[in-house]
Amino acid sequence: PGARGVIVHVPLTAGDTGPWKVSVRVSAQERVLDDRTDVDAQAASANRGLLGEPVAFRGTASARIALRPVADFQFRRNERIHVEWPAPTTLDQRIARVLDRRGQPVALNASVTESPRAGQDPAASGTIVSVDLNLAPLAEGDYLIELTAGAGTQSEKRLVAFRVVR
Repeated sequence: PGARGVIVHVPLTAGDTGPWKVSVRVSAQERVLDDRTDVDAQAASANRGLLGEPVAFRGTASARIALRPVADFQFRRNERIHVEWPAPTTLDQRIARVLDRRGQPVALNASVTESPRAGQDPAASGTIVSVDLNLAPLAEGDYLIELTAGAGTQSEKRLVAFRVVR
């Protein structure tokens, strides 16, 4: 209650191939929000690179305050953005940059960490690659977080777009 975002983990067995239809209804007093989406497990599993799909979180500038998942990639300057990518294997290269709307690098340090995957699925292996960025130095506008990851001779680049407002 009171949260603006939530992550729901749905455990799947090895034989689960989908597709699934997901319906969500959120209500507060007389207001109701309905949404539906299709999940195709075969398409998701076909993208087996170094990095999985990103999950973004917002937090305050203080790392002591818990992160909250986001669905809207608009942030205020007094917030920070935290993005996590699952990786099936340990990486030997992790570089993050912040780019402006033209794709030019911004002189701002985005910290990158890698930690063992833990939590919801005990069968899950690999690591979580995280990028954490304090937004205070940025002006209003559109930006990208660019993560370049590598393992051996394989390399992969991923982008996450976000907007800084007020």
